[in-house]
Amino acid sequence: MNFKNKVLLQLVGVILMVLSTSFMGLYADFLGFNVVSTGEDYTEIKFRLPEYEVLTEEIDGVIYHRFYHPEHGLIMEEGLPEVLSFSFLLSIPPTGIVELDNYSINKSEVERGVNIFPSQGFGLEIDKKKGFLQDEEFYSQDINYPSEIVQISS
Repeated sequence: MNFKNKVLLQLVGVILMVLSTSFMGLYADFLGFNVVSTGEDYTEIKFRLPEYEVLTEEIDGVIYHRFYHPEHGLIMEEGLPEVLSFSFLLSIPPTGIVELDNYSINKSEVERGVNIFPSQGFGLEIDKKKGFLQDEEFYSQDINYPSEIVQISS
């Protein structure tokens, strides 16, 4: 291979690497997270909560709010608030260790007057046999749910 072809081939390789890196950055941004920085023993990730819809539903004269996003799941503990669960997968080398260090929340809001619909389980609808499921003890307390806002699973 002559020098001109070798330089051209290397240039094409560099362009492809830049394009693939840009595409991965766009894809990661689409998923709601960005790799901010990496080092020999860490990766810093920034997660951005995507837009979602708030739907209302009336049960026995009480207005409830349900959260909806077509690409994300729900925490579905029967009788407890039905809230969205946002997650992403991150590949870790086999020798790597996963730890959650120094996470921070840039913006947090607690909205008063929002009555979150209680999860009815995996069916999402009120079961005719079980009836409307709502953990009355939980709903009578003034606590945040879920108690852990960040989780690591393997």
